[in-house]
This record gives sequence, C-alpha cells and structure tokens, in this order.
Amino acid sequence: MPAPMKYDWPVAEAAFVYAPDGEPYVTLKTISMQFGIPYQTVRRYAAKRNWTEKRINYICPLRIKEQLRKTNNPYVAEALRERLKCYKSRQKHTFG
Repeated sequence: MPAPMKYDWPVAEAAFVYAPDGEPYVTLKTISMQFGIPYQTVRRYAAKRNWTEKRINYICPLRIKEQLRKTNNPYVAEALRERLKCYKSRQKHTFG
C-alpha cells in the first residue's frame, strides 16, 4: 500500500488552476500559505506538473468567450472563434 500523501496536492492544484480570473489573483505563494506547504515545494511540484500551462489553457478560453459576447464585429468574432478552437484542441491534449 502506498504511503499517504503529506499534502493534498489534487486540491491545491485545483485551487490554482481553476481559480477565478481576477482580484485577488491566486499565485503559488497564495497556495503555499493556504495549504501550509513550503513555497519551494509548491513551486517545484507545480513546475513538474505544468500547473501554469493548465491555468492558461483554462483561463484564456474564458476570456475569449467574454470578448465574443461583447463584440459586434463579425470579423473579430470569427478570429476569436478560431482562437477558441485552438485552445479547445490544446485542452484535449493537456487534460486528456
């Protein structure tokens, strides 16, 4: 039987990756303080598991959808839809 995890990494990762986009901005330092994990430990763990890339791939499509709702220009809307397709394709590869 594997040893129990010292820290709740899945919850810490979700708190960082799926944090709302806005103020206050969630950082690795925030996660460190919130979960009582040393900052360098969080930084290394997050880097090894691509937390920042996952966060970007989660937040950017939300921003694009918000821009789509606001635009009245059909050319801008089409360009935004194309960008959204790229992120959706990237998410399939990142999240499985």
